[in-house]
Amino acid sequence: MVSAATRKRRVASYIGAGIIPGQGGGVVPILAALGNRNQVPTQVTTGAETQTQVAKYSKNTSGVAFTRPRLRCSNFVRSTSGTEVNGPNAFTIRASIEYPVGGTRTPFTQNGSRDMVVQPGQTLDFDPIEGLTIPDGAAFRKIFLLIVNSGEHFPRSVVPLLAALGDGMETAFGTVLTDKTLSGSIGAASGGLSYDAVLIGEAEAGGRHILIDGDSISLGIAETSSPFTSDTDGNIGSEARAFGPKASVLSFAAPTTRASQWAVAGAMDKSIAMMSDLTFTDLSIGYGRNDVAGSRTAAQLKADNETIIARYKAARTFNKVWVRDFPPTSSSSDSWATVDNQTRAAGGETIKEASRQTYKGMVSSKSLLGQTDAFSLAAFCEATTSAGAGQPGIVVWPATSTPDGIHGLANVYIGAAAGNVV
Repeated sequence: MVSAATRKRRVASYIGAGIIPGQGGGVVPILAALGNRNQVPTQVTTGAETQTQVAKYSKNTSGVAFTRPRLRCSNFVRSTSGTEVNGPNAFTIRASIEYPVGGTRTPFTQNGSRDMVVQPGQTLDFDPIEGLTIPDGAAFRKIFLLIVNSGEHFPRSVVPLLAALGDGMETAFGTVLTDKTLSGSIGAASGGLSYDAVLIGEAEAGGRHILIDGDSISLGIAETSSPFTSDTDGNIGSEARAFGPKASVLSFAAPTTRASQWAVAGAMDKSIAMMSDLTFTDLSIGYGRNDVAGSRTAAQLKADNETIIARYKAARTFNKVWVRDFPPTSSSSDSWATVDNQTRAAGGETIKEASRQTYKGMVSSKSLLGQTDAFSLAAFCEATTSAGAGQPGIVVWPATSTPDGIHGLANVYIGAAAGNVV
């Protein structure tokens, strides 16, 4: 008789190869996130719009082809207060996938209907599109039309749309939009905040699929304000930028949140349920900067992130579990061209900087329970000769595009290139 431990090791080896056991010992494709731009909503609209239509570029960078794509739509948000909050009302969604980019738009349906109603707190899937294959390296667009009643609201992501990629958005206030989910140009949008549904599909063996969870550095929303992680035409986050050229991505990251919030029992239940049938090869955890800023000690942060890792590992098997540290906080009178003209932490901030340094050492030594690998943003951004200061010249990066291979470089801020360590 095969022991439970042996069965678990075998399943882990199958998943590591990109396959899962099927009935009768056969092998079936895995179900995984498709594309490198999949973000769970993090807030709810506050305006009076009753319809919004979005076109969002993405790319299959997993290393393998996907078939039978379908759209997974959630009506909850991972809020900035570190809690999962149901959407305030139901919404209707109509959607399609455009592949190749500029080519055919194939509609998603559920039980033959193009409209799917998602109730507050629900996560629902459209039916798979039969006969459609997205090869490795192929670009495509997700097209959505969301509809609510007057006075109601949509969930949305705070990751900006990128007109340079062909992202588009149109919004209606009490009127009816022309449905362009099957044809027509959706107005270009840069910086707009929109709903994002997660594209999933059946993948061949051998691909790489990553689940990212963390704060604004992981999400990317802070990239326009931090000299150590900035690229104003990117805003996709350090981990997504690092893994994006090499893996499909699903991001649960939310700005201003802390590990201590998500470590509370039950805080992640909807997220866990949403991803529990998907296969991932990697998990990346990037909480810490907001915890330490709130005077959480390195030991407390370590324990909280270990709790989060354990919850994910209880739901799925991961080959690698990455933990990210975070860069120092300093101000500069010469745009970080030198160390001497930087002002480091002072007063009570000195204690927080000490906690950051301690936690950086924990991450580097892979001392968190469940951790297998370290992703050090600090190693790239921090001055080697002066702890707590930014590396001189870090905001100057001689590149014509960001490392994820799809985002154009609007300026030279690209500290997130620390992704080269992955």
